[in-house]
Parts: sequence; C-alpha cells; structure tokens
Amino acid sequence: MITLVLWHERLMKLKFDKYWGKCNFIMAIVAVLDPRFKMTSINFSFPKIYQGFEVARNIDCVHDSLYQLYNEYVVDYTSSNVGQSASKSTEGSSSVGGNNSKFKTGGRMEFDQFVRNANNIQPAKSDLDMHLEEGVFLCLNDSDLDFDALEWCKANNLKFRILSKMASNILSIPITTIASESAFSTTGRVIDVYRASLSTKTVQALLCGGDWVQPLYKIKKQSKVEPRSTSITEIVISFPK
Repeated sequence: MITLVLWHERLMKLKFDKYWGKCNFIMAIVAVLDPRFKMTSINFSFPKIYQGFEVARNIDCVHDSLYQLYNEYVVDYTSSNVGQSASKSTEGSSSVGGNNSKFKTGGRMEFDQFVRNANNIQPAKSDLDMHLEEGVFLCLNDSDLDFDALEWCKANNLKFRILSKMASNILSIPITTIASESAFSTTGRVIDVYRASLSTKTVQALLCGGDWVQPLYKIKKQSKVEPRSTSITEIVISFPK
C-alpha cells in the first residue's frame, strides 16, 4: 500500500514538473505589470516553485524578457510620435499667415517649438523603471477583490504612457481555464491518430481558441448516451443571427 502511494506521488510530481518545469513568461509578466504584485511576487514565489540555480535563472529571464518586450513598445511609440509631429508641423506651416497667425507672436511660436522638443526628450528613467521602483500597491480591506488592473492602466496613462499601452495589451488577453481532473489529459482529446503531426503552436491555438469561443458564441456541451452506454460529448454551437 505504501509503495502504491509513493508511486502515485511520484507520478504527480512528474506531471507537476512537466507543467511548471519551464518558467511561464506570460503569467510572470502579467504579475509584474499588476501594481499589486510587481517583481516582488516573482521574488517571493519562484523560490517556492524552483530549486537551486533555477530560481535566479528564471527571475533573470522574466526581468530580461520584460525589458525586451518594453523596448519593442518604445520603438513603436517613438516612430508613431515622429509621424504625428511631422504631420502637425506640416499643418502648422500651412496655417501660417491665416486667421490663427495673428494670435501667435514670435515669442509664443518659439515657446511652442521648445515645448515640442522638450516632450520628445526621453526621461532618464523609463516607465518600466519607475513602475518597478515604486512600492507595491496595497489595497485597503477587501477592495483587492474589486481591483481592476486595466482601469489602473487607464488612470495612469499620462504617467506611464508606454507601459500603460503595453500592460493594456497583455492584461486584456483572455484566460484559459480547464478542470483540474483533466488538466493533464486534454491532449488526448485534441491530438488523435489523425492529428498526430500537429505542431505545439497549433495545439495551443486549438485549446485556447476553443476555450475562448465557448463564451463568445454561447457554446453548450450536451451529453448523449450511445446504445452501448458509451458517453460522448456533443458540442452545439449557436451563432448569433
């Protein structure tokens, strides 16, 4: 009996290591972008999940991946601002001598140009640096249950222009849930003898897509019993008219 229990514990440990063996970057980045957790949650939880050198390695991977992703948003934000500044300067030059020119003297025009140049100068610290250096946001009493990270990004849009855009895109990704008893047996229902050569990305798209489509189109699962008492699951899709 003891041997059987130890065998089951070993199997569960193997399944857990297979599921959590690799650092889940998207979940870690979501935690860091949430003002209630930030890197503090990573430094707290990773030593409980990983062992030895894997702790520091995975923390560094999350940190480096976060900055790599943020730098891509910086490039996109800078290029979009350059295009907008060029279009505004063209519109401003075309309006010189018009009705609005009499309201702008030489000193005011120089001041406006100074403001534009000052706004284009990148600060010494990036949005991400300031976000990580600030303390963790502590909710009062039970307000943590009603906290909306997306609303927080919207409220701090002017303070974190680039980070708020990045956080909004990542935090708005729908989550995928699965029953605990079938967490490690879902693949058998997706990859069969006819789909044995599916790539990892294709399988992930099938699982996540199916989970996201269910609430979107109100898909209902109905059980139907065959003559041999074999229970199968039939998916009924009701598309909106």
